[in-house]
Amino acid sequence: MIKFFRKIRYDLMDKNKAGKYFKYAIGEILLVVIGILIALSINNWNQSRLNAITETKILEEIKNDLIETLKDANNDLKDHNEMLSSTFKSIQFLQQSKVNLDTLSKTLRRSFGDTRTYAKSGGMEYLKSKGLAIVKSDSLRKAITDLYELSIKRLDQSAEEYDNDNAFAPYLKSYFTITSDPVRNIKPSYLNDSIPLYRYKIKDYNKIKIDSSLLTALKNLSLFRLRKIRRTVSAIENINYVLDLINNELNK
Repeated sequence: MIKFFRKIRYDLMDKNKAGKYFKYAIGEILLVVIGILIALSINNWNQSRLNAITETKILEEIKNDLIETLKDANNDLKDHNEMLSSTFKSIQFLQQSKVNLDTLSKTLRRSFGDTRTYAKSGGMEYLKSKGLAIVKSDSLRKAITDLYELSIKRLDQSAEEYDNDNAFAPYLKSYFTITSDPVRNIKPSYLNDSIPLYRYKIKDYNKIKIDSSLLTALKNLSLFRLRKIRRTVSAIENINYVLDLINNELNK
């Protein structure tokens, strides 16, 4: 094809047909420009198609991550509410003249328990590697980044704010003794055999109930627990909101 156009150009030049040659040259330039524009359009269309496929994969992965994170957060919310209830009961029991020591032992141990939401973030990391702009919807892109950078980050911060085990350790050492009554067996992945966990029992109720620092620790713990509950509820609401946006985008 190039040889064909070149032959026509040479023929026009040899025959001194300058007017026709310039018209031909302009036409040839236009054909080249049109060809380039068509090639760019095809390339842009193909890139848009590839971006759309990548966006769908990313959104599907984020969706699956959030579904798992939502299950974890809902379970943690249930546990936090139970632990908060145990804290209030413990405070009440410590202010009574008589109480069942087994019940108090259980509520105190449960009060200082803890749980943590570990958000799955593989999809978010995938999105960052491809660039946030690959998500076409501005509102969806903002909702996803706000969820991971604000709500989920606050959950991580809450988990680091109060060390329940260290807070309870002095009281466990001073006022509790280990019984021979096993609660349950656990089997760590690094061991072949299971390990029994034994029940703790309060040694002397009169001593533990006059320790004002324990009441203070329980009241402080309840404040931290309430903060965790609020942040977990907020995260759950935001996860559900983002899941709705993702489902709407995937169903278009």
